[in-house]
Amino acid sequence: MTATETKSAKSPSWIWLLILGLLLTVGGIMCLFNPLASTFTALILAGATFMAAGIIQLIAAVADKEDSTGSRILGAILGLVLIVFAISLMRHPLAGIVSLTVLVAILFLISGLVRVILGFQLRPTSGWIFVLISGIISIVLAFMVFNNMPEIAAGLLGILLGVDLLSSGITTLLMAFGVRSLTKG
Repeated sequence: MTATETKSAKSPSWIWLLILGLLLTVGGIMCLFNPLASTFTALILAGATFMAAGIIQLIAAVADKEDSTGSRILGAILGLVLIVFAISLMRHPLAGIVSLTVLVAILFLISGLVRVILGFQLRPTSGWIFVLISGIISIVLAFMVFNNMPEIAAGLLGILLGVDLLSSGITTLLMAFGVRSLTKG
């Protein structure tokens, strides 16, 4: 078997990547056209994910007989907290949207600070300025979110979801065409 045949045999079909890329791209565009509906969709998905994680954590805490009692109790408490958080998100969606938006702003702030520090640590390296600029942008975005709360909460998660889906879709489309060119030889 040649190297090209090995790559072709191990690579996923470019058609499936193309379909996935198109779905992600269309989903991203739809989110950007209706960020409020996308925000509520993201909230429902987050609630369902927290609920599933809580249930699994609770089952694991009860079923795992090898862990210490203290560890099992802490695991059960974590599972219950996740379940209560999921229920709270779904029963109070507007408060949940604001809470998730605050978490996103905190994530922007922390990741921005880390990238600024990393940028300065990389300073002699080529491209360090791009890491620094990326960090500064994240910090500015965090402050913009905090300064515009709670008004910005209604659409921000939907916009972020749309941008993420769109960029993932475009990347997947590019991967599909790359795999296609590899399989053509």
